[in-house]
Amino acid sequence: WPIGMSGCCCPLPRTCAVLLPVVGNRLMLFGGGVWTKGSGWGTRYNDVWMYDIAANAWSYIEPRGHVRPRTSSNCCAWVHGHHFYLHGGGEKRVTDGRGKVYDDHLVFDTVLHEWHHVVPRHIFSHGCGPRDGHWATVVGDYALLYGGYQDNEMFILKMPPLLYQLECSSSEYKQLRELFAERCRRYARKQLARFGGGDDDGGGGGGG
Repeated sequence: WPIGMSGCCCPLPRTCAVLLPVVGNRLMLFGGGVWTKGSGWGTRYNDVWMYDIAANAWSYIEPRGHVRPRTSSNCCAWVHGHHFYLHGGGEKRVTDGRGKVYDDHLVFDTVLHEWHHVVPRHIFSHGCGPRDGHWATVVGDYALLYGGYQDNEMFILKMPPLLYQLECSSSEYKQLRELFAERCRRYARKQLARFGGGDDDGGGGGGG
């Protein structure tokens, strides 16, 4: 790790993990695995680590209870309140693209340090299905999942604690799709402005 740690405990090197900000000025790290050129994937992980930004220190989190995610890489994750949501991921081989891809839905309580399985209620549509390499973004109480191994479908998820429903054909869904699409356009314009070309819609920008 490029940053010197104040403690002796830190995660093993890995790729295709999930790292997201959570409550308490911390970053949560989950999963990923070891990949080497020529050999492909080795060990994959399902461990949970917290990085305290102010203390510049990692701490390993031993989850309570008996629920654990599978070891996997390329998962999709997002944070809502003090819940860390996790979907999909898998153990595909780099050489031929074959292997397991999951449709697991779990949520981690970052306060109680417990994993829970989530059973989605599918409204108006089928579920997300097994996929990896997809991404999510959050607006209010909704998350949008997009793309990944399976296809380029979009899914809107509503998130009461430990339960969310899939909404794919309502007027509210259409409005949310427009909102997310505009957010993606703004992000693309900012990246263009930062890396050469175009104007940032918010003014400012640049980077060195």
